[in-house]
Amino acid sequence: MNVLKTVHKIIIVFATLCIYFFQSQLYGSSILRVYHHESYPPIEFLDNIAQSTGFTVDIFKAVAEVTDFDYTIEGIPWDSIKVKLVSQNFDVFTGLYYTHANTDILEYSTPLLTVSYSLFVRKGSSIHDLLDPIKKDVVILGGGLSSKLVNDIYSINKIKKVRFIDEALTLVSSGTYDCAVLQSFQVSHYLQNSNIDNIISVGPKLLSRNLCFAVPKNQIELLNKINDGIEIIKSNGKYDKIRSEWIHPYEERFISWRTVQTYFIGIVIAFIIISIGVYFWTRILKRAVVKRTVELNREIQERTKIEEDLRISSEQLSDSNMMKDVLLDIIAHDLKNPAGVISGISDMMISEDPKNEMVHMIKDSSDNLLDIIINTSMLAKIAVGDKLDKETIDLSKMILKIVDENQIYLNHNDMTIENELPESLFVHANPVINQIFNNYINNAIKYASIGKKIIITHEKDASFHIINVIDFGKTILTDDRKRIFNRSIQLDLEQRKGHGLGLAIARRIAELHYGEVGVKPNQPVGNIFYLKLPV
Repeated sequence: MNVLKTVHKIIIVFATLCIYFFQSQLYGSSILRVYHHESYPPIEFLDNIAQSTGFTVDIFKAVAEVTDFDYTIEGIPWDSIKVKLVSQNFDVFTGLYYTHANTDILEYSTPLLTVSYSLFVRKGSSIHDLLDPIKKDVVILGGGLSSKLVNDIYSINKIKKVRFIDEALTLVSSGTYDCAVLQSFQVSHYLQNSNIDNIISVGPKLLSRNLCFAVPKNQIELLNKINDGIEIIKSNGKYDKIRSEWIHPYEERFISWRTVQTYFIGIVIAFIIISIGVYFWTRILKRAVVKRTVELNREIQERTKIEEDLRISSEQLSDSNMMKDVLLDIIAHDLKNPAGVISGISDMMISEDPKNEMVHMIKDSSDNLLDIIINTSMLAKIAVGDKLDKETIDLSKMILKIVDENQIYLNHNDMTIENELPESLFVHANPVINQIFNNYINNAIKYASIGKKIIITHEKDASFHIINVIDFGKTILTDDRKRIFNRSIQLDLEQRKGHGLGLAIARRIAELHYGEVGVKPNQPVGNIFYLKLPV
């Protein structure tokens, strides 16, 4: 009997050792080493007594409870997180943004939360979004996504990187800096717990990213167990309870897709009505001016009367321009902001219900409406201008930046760019000239991807710098080469879509620089879009 008991104990000890060995091989250690950012409230941070807390921390604790994980958890600075990522000296990170670039070293869990960035300004600021042509002093958090988003801000004067959000908001609140690109939840959390009350967000959401748990590459078994735990706490209500505690106080109230649809339809109808009104208003005014001019010619002998009539006509034209400015302002701001809100809300709804086709339709339509509003506003503004402030600009550096911004689209279409520009190419121009090259490169990516290559070259003669953007797609017909630079002209090149404003804007910008844009055939196939600028 004693022998049987001894054998039974030996079997139990052996089984325990086998389980321990299996777990050690599976996870690298029986106790998981879990890390998080030490100062990223309300997502994850260390509280006043240096205890780990926040949304992702509590989610992981709940997952560990239902999956029987043994773990240690520690809050560390971002620099230390980057070191551990490179050295793979960790088992779990509780809150990392999903990025495709890191999928070769990390495995990501089911998304825990969709996080957005916004532009924050003082109340009463004249800055309404990233594209306002106002010189801006910008604050960002160094090392975060905001340092990438700053590339989208138009007309930057200077940039300051800070480590903490309270420093960033204090600089904007005090007027030392004009605006800041920051994470929305983090700003809302800080403002609710501080004395700052003059900060608001403007414009559409700038960027949305999924926040996930992350484990080292190929730790699939560990990842699957974490994902199973996430599904369990979502089904038993624990996830919703944690989200209500940490996230709901700092996010906008949920709006149903039907409400969004109604709001979107209302904006579209308003835009159509305003556009029709502008069209008929312009026609009526043109007819009035023509009629009045005829009357003035008939009364040429009555000089005093003619001068009075001309003064009246001038006032009418001035009123017309003022009305047009008001309508443009409505298009640029009062319509753009709600459309941006719809786009941002659609992103949130897609993250919660990715298979809802109606939500995807709303998202695509709102993004398309934003493009229409931005292009229409820009074309109208430069169409009435006759002068641009110019400065010395390095075109090589400007074009290289545009190429970098479009690299993700080049990769998606399996395309490459050969940059044959000199290291520096200085010209006297306005920064808005980058719209020409941005349009050329975007068009080459969209409509000439079959050629798999774009070449950018520079020539110079006695009078002009000539910059060429060469593609190897379908050659544009001779009769169409001049027409495509006219307003609202669009060619039937495969699946080409849009509103025909991009190249019209490019032509107007070139004219304001006393330059020229055009297109000629490439040999044996493709097109050469060029810009001539005076030397």
